[in-house]
Amino acid sequence: MVLVVVVNLNALELATSQNWPLETSDHSNKFEPQEAVMPDRSFDLWYWPNIPGRGEFIRVLFECSRIKGIHYTDKARLDGNADMDCLLPYFSHEAHELGPSSAELAGPFFAPPAIHDLEHDFWLSQTGNIVSYLAPIVNLVPNATYSVDMTPDKAARIQASVASRFSTLHDFSVEAHDSHHPIAMMSYYEEQRPQALLRAADFKKNRIPKFLGFIERCIEKNKQLWAQEKEKYPVYAEPLVGLDDEEADGAWFAYPRLTYADLALGFVMEGMQFAYPRCMGKLMPNYPLLRECLERINKLEALQAYKKSDRRPPLGDGLFRYYPEMDDEK
Repeated sequence: MVLVVVVNLNALELATSQNWPLETSDHSNKFEPQEAVMPDRSFDLWYWPNIPGRGEFIRVLFECSRIKGIHYTDKARLDGNADMDCLLPYFSHEAHELGPSSAELAGPFFAPPAIHDLEHDFWLSQTGNIVSYLAPIVNLVPNATYSVDMTPDKAARIQASVASRFSTLHDFSVEAHDSHHPIAMMSYYEEQRPQALLRAADFKKNRIPKFLGFIERCIEKNKQLWAQEKEKYPVYAEPLVGLDDEEADGAWFAYPRLTYADLALGFVMEGMQFAYPRCMGKLMPNYPLLRECLERINKLEALQAYKKSDRRPPLGDGLFRYYPEMDDEK
């Protein structure tokens, strides 16, 4: 429910800034899309510095922005150096000064990640809310500002639908984390290893195939929708280098064109391959559309450049962790 409200408020803010007649009829709201260039707009990302974690869902949006002029600063990773201390004033449960009091809706925040939209002095936390807020700004979801033949009402519905698919991926990543920390989040894996092995066995047998099967069906459905009437799915105003959206034939996870949910899918599947290589090696041949989708995602030049840079924290800790005994045949 909160997620939908964020999307609708974003559409309302865009409509007000453009002096549109924000009416209930889609027909009355049609207009020409803007050029995919905007004045420089900067954001701060606040997340733990040494892990990809939930912050990675946000980093890939910034890195693969279709809109020129979008900049972000990973505050705890300035100049490639990890700085845990800078996060404490905002997220420490013992702190009393939780963010600048002059900022709009600034804290307190329960936990990272959070972003600061510097243009509006606006702070936002919770991963799903953040990506829903950012996706139209960076043009990684159909929206009324940059998409062809799109209205605020229609955009809000599509964005809510894409957000629901993203939430499923987020749930997948949480279950992956809980497989190695099934009892106590603040305890070490070694302190709950017997329970983790039991949880991992169930995760491999029941949950991973269920998630992968759902993703495959979503891609198949979008491919069918595209084949039926691809003209219904408007093009983006700015292409991504390395992507031919027409050749994909609509075979994306959340919508018949690439969205931020596909970038999230790429990260989650990379994490799963890292944490459960044996299990994923056995299962993935059963999901050809998913494999093809991941190949297309990984061809994005902006994503390739990011993964090779020091801006990308390495896998190894956080949501996805590799313990050989959790990935064995049992």
